[in-house]
Amino acid sequence: MNRISNYFLGSVEQAARIKAGETALIRYLYYMIIMCMLINIMLNVPTFLIERRYDGAVMGILAAVVSGSLCAVVFIKALRQFPNQGLPEIFRSYLPPAIRVPLLLYLGIMWLIAGLIVLITFSRILQRFLDPDIDILILRIFLILICSFLAAGSSRSILYTAEIVILLHVPFVALLLVKALGHEYMDWEAVKAVGQFVRKTPDLEIISVASYIFTGYINMAVFNRFFRKEDKIRGLWLIPLAGFAVLFTTFFIPIGYHGTEGVASFIYVWVSTADSIRMEFGFVERVIYMFLLIYLSISLLFITMTWHVGAELLKDVFSKKQWAQEDDQRFNWTRWLICLLFSPTCIVTLRFLNEKNYLELTDEWLIVRYISEVALVLIVFWLGRKASK
Repeated sequence: MNRISNYFLGSVEQAARIKAGETALIRYLYYMIIMCMLINIMLNVPTFLIERRYDGAVMGILAAVVSGSLCAVVFIKALRQFPNQGLPEIFRSYLPPAIRVPLLLYLGIMWLIAGLIVLITFSRILQRFLDPDIDILILRIFLILICSFLAAGSSRSILYTAEIVILLHVPFVALLLVKALGHEYMDWEAVKAVGQFVRKTPDLEIISVASYIFTGYINMAVFNRFFRKEDKIRGLWLIPLAGFAVLFTTFFIPIGYHGTEGVASFIYVWVSTADSIRMEFGFVERVIYMFLLIYLSISLLFITMTWHVGAELLKDVFSKKQWAQEDDQRFNWTRWLICLLFSPTCIVTLRFLNEKNYLELTDEWLIVRYISEVALVLIVFWLGRKASK
C-alpha cells in the first residue's frame, strides 16, 4: 500500500513540476517585461517624448513598438537554443576571451547604469515631492545599501520577489490609468491636436527612448539559466499590444491633463499628473501618495534586478569557475562587492550634475542602450543559428 501511495504521490509531484516548468518561462519573462514598462516613468521616457511631441514622437511610438517587439521575439527565440545557460556560459562556449571579456564588461556596466539612473531619479522625486528637507545624500546611501544587499541574493529569490511586486501593484497602476482616462480633467482635444503630427518622421533618438519599455526581456541574459528547452512559450503577441498601450497612456495622459503647451513645463511630468488625480471614494484622496508608494517598490525591484544581472556578468569576467545551479542558493559576496564599488558614482552625480545635465545624459544613455541592445540581439541570434547547426 505504501508503495502504491508513494508511486501515486511521486507521479503527481512530477506532473506538477512539469506543468510548472511549462508556465515558468512565460510568467517570469512577462514579469520582467512588465517591470520595464512600468519603470519607464522613472527613466523620463514620457518627458523626452513629450518634448518631441511635434517632431515625430507619435510615429516614433509606433516604430518603437515594431522594433522593440521584434527584438524581444528574436532574442527569446534565440535563447531557446541554450537551455539552462546565461550569456556568460554562452559566450564562454562560442567566443574567444579577447571578445568575451570586453563584451561582458561593457554589458555589465550598462546594466549597472540602468539601475543607477532609476536610483538617482527616484531619490530626487522623493526629496522634491515627499520631503524637501530630507538629506538626499543619506537617502541615496540608504537605497544603495538596500539594493546592493538584495542584488547579492540568489537569482531565484529575485524572480520570486518580482512576481510578488508585479502582482500586487499592476492592478493599482491599471486603476490609476483607467481613472485618469475617464477623469473630467482629461482634455481629449489636446490629445487629438498632438495626434495630428503622426506623419512626422521620427529619428533614431525618439525610437531609442520609446523602445525602452520592451527592454525587460534582456534580463533573460542571466535568468535563462533556470528555463529548459522544453518549456513552452506562449502569448508573445501580447508584447506589442501591451507596449503600445503603455506608451499611449504614458504619453497622452499628461498632455490631456496639462494641455499641449503646459505639459512641457514639468520635469517629472507623471508625478505632477498623478498629483492632479483625486480618488473621491478612496482611502487616500491624493493619488500621488499611492503613486509614490507603488513606484518605491517597483524602483527597488528594478534596481535590484539590474544590479544583480550586471554583477553576474561582471563576476564571470573575474571568475574561472563555471556557474552551477547550487551556486544560486546563497548570498554572494562578489555580487555585493561589485554593487558597492560601483555605487559611489551615484554620490558623485550630486556634486557635478544638475537635473538638466542628468536628463541630457539619460537621453544619451538610452540611445547607446538601444544600439547596444540591437547588437546584442543580433549576436545571440547568430550564436543561436550556429548552435542549431
